[in-house]
Amino acid sequence: MIVQALDPEARALRHAAAHDSEGFLAGELERRRLLRYPPFGHLIRLVCACEEQGPEADAAEAVRAAIDLDDAAVLGPAPLFRLKGRERSQLVVKGVDRAASVAAVRAAVEGVVAEHGRRGVSFSVDVDPQ
Repeated sequence: MIVQALDPEARALRHAAAHDSEGFLAGELERRRLLRYPPFGHLIRLVCACEEQGPEADAAEAVRAAIDLDDAAVLGPAPLFRLKGRERSQLVVKGVDRAASVAAVRAAVEGVVAEHGRRGVSFSVDVDPQ
């Protein structure tokens, strides 16, 4: 097998070349623990979409501002590429307590949806996305 890589000394490639799946797994689990990624934390992905450019980003920013959660990190909003004629923007919430994170995102989205001027913006929430 030939592997082309920008960083041939990357950790994953070193472990693969040495057939060291256990070493890779141990390192990956430690990295995920430190960063609070699954299985040591939970992710919630929120995508706001609109036919026009602008309202989706405003809605994502409003949700970010409305999320009230102490033990979580909110990443974004970040623009996504246009899909099926709709502009998109996303947020990712990383939290340790799944129920509290879901409740906080739900309350924030419901509050933003209730605001005037959000017509035409759709909200898609994915808890623990793959």
